[in-house]
Amino acid sequence: MSVKNYSTTIYNWLNGFAPTFRSPISEGLFDESHPQPNDYIEYSSSTGNFATSFIQAITIYSKSTAYTQVMNIADAIESAIGERGIVLREEWGYVKIEKGNPFYQDKTDEDSNYRAGYINLLVTIYQKNV
Repeated sequence: MSVKNYSTTIYNWLNGFAPTFRSPISEGLFDESHPQPNDYIEYSSSTGNFATSFIQAITIYSKSTAYTQVMNIADAIESAIGERGIVLREEWGYVKIEKGNPFYQDKTDEDSNYRAGYINLLVTIYQKNV
């Protein structure tokens, strides 16, 4: 399985909901000309064996004192996945994403200027024979 293929696919999909960054975010990534977005997604890429489901955890951050925007992004992701999951088709194969359990939970150990929540995605990768 190609880690690069999966990482690119999941990054592009998540980036449709909010600016997305791989963990850890580098010091100096944001500056006056490239400020940190108010809302963003952070994740560490994970992979599993071919056709075996695994949990891909993501964290949604919002510069706010309320969880409203975190919940809006979580709801958008949940809506895109639906009850039966979503399939992201690529040249190299496809990725099936379903809701993990728990799907969402608040993250409470953050800076007081940010609110954050975790989402667990249940992911299965299928790669075409090349």
